[in-house]
Amino acid sequence: MSRFGELLKEARKRTKLTQQELGGKIPVDGSYISKMETGKEPPPTRYVAVKLADALGINDKIRRLVFFLAAYVASDEDMEGLTLVKLADGEAEEGEEQASSTPLPTMAHSALALPDSLFDNLGGEIEEIKGLIASTHLTDEEEKIVKSALDTAKRLLLFIEDQRKMRKEG
Repeated sequence: MSRFGELLKEARKRTKLTQQELGGKIPVDGSYISKMETGKEPPPTRYVAVKLADALGINDKIRRLVFFLAAYVASDEDMEGLTLVKLADGEAEEGEEQASSTPLPTMAHSALALPDSLFDNLGGEIEEIKGLIASTHLTDEEEKIVKSALDTAKRLLLFIEDQRKMRKEG
């Protein structure tokens, strides 16, 4: 099960909705909810993730951000008003305030556990993506979706970079 699948299932059970009931609120088929929960389907698009978060009552800024990070669809809008703080032994350093009783780095850690091998081939992957974009004639809507996905990947990498800097400084 993926981290997103775990978060989705936990939130759905908290709201006492069946997979079919939740699917009806989005609207998507209940089997799609099941497949996301078990990791048989990748996390959804941003559009569906927002609908899921709304239907599940995920309104807390931190929990919503973690939900979107796990789905790989977080945006600047989701991070507005949040401040990263330096943690020492799991506690905010003196003079720093945490945005929630559960610190973001702890909650996001498992969603961001990326193997070093990912970065070994990243240059080749980027070139492959550039080639696909150049050779694929995208509609305006498809281009918008691809840009959103690339923007999410960029934000995720920037977030990881910030976390590593904070660990080095700490």
